[in-house]
Amino acid sequence: MALMNDAALCPVENSGSGNARAGTTLRAVLREATETPHRRLDRHFADMTGACDAGGYHRFIRMNHACHAAIEPVLAGIGQRLDDRLITRREPLLVSLAEDMRAMDLDPVLAEPLILDRPDLPEAAGLIYVLDGSRLGARFIHREFIAKDLARRWPGISTAYLASAAGPDAFGDRMAALSDRVVSQTARRRAIAAAQAAFAVFEAAFAGTTRHPEAATS
Repeated sequence: MALMNDAALCPVENSGSGNARAGTTLRAVLREATETPHRRLDRHFADMTGACDAGGYHRFIRMNHACHAAIEPVLAGIGQRLDDRLITRREPLLVSLAEDMRAMDLDPVLAEPLILDRPDLPEAAGLIYVLDGSRLGARFIHREFIAKDLARRWPGISTAYLASAAGPDAFGDRMAALSDRVVSQTARRRAIAAAQAAFAVFEAAFAGTTRHPEAATS
């Protein structure tokens, strides 16, 4: 199952590590540079929808809630400072994740803080790639939940985040617009560093879900 997951849905262009040469989109550069953490997170939840209980799904929601809570304020701060509608017109999904946390009585995970040095548009691009790109995987999971009738198999689950992620969004158009503005090798290296930092937050949050089991039981 592909979860996080621009990497699995789109082929990787032969771009070289962060090389901003002509014809290589920012999305492709970020996809290649983050392929390893993408795949690692995928493996954590590969059997989630086939499990006999909702334990893996609880960890998935707790991880995402912690990471969105850590990353979205940083991204919002960049958008407000730059007064850039490309950033500020996004629809964060933290409210939906909080709804799932409350409905399933899950304990929050304390995420590692995301620390970026003087973040600007390149950093925003890297963070958007990770957060908004993860909705592609959530959309796929949502379809599996419906196909496997997991609401019946796992009574008491809440899928507000998955349902919100399944709605239309402008991820592809937003990344294309950012690709036209984040073009130099230096800027793209900064975007890569921000995306990798965001994935590190996800990895730390996942580790937190295994150290602190959810309050709800299935």
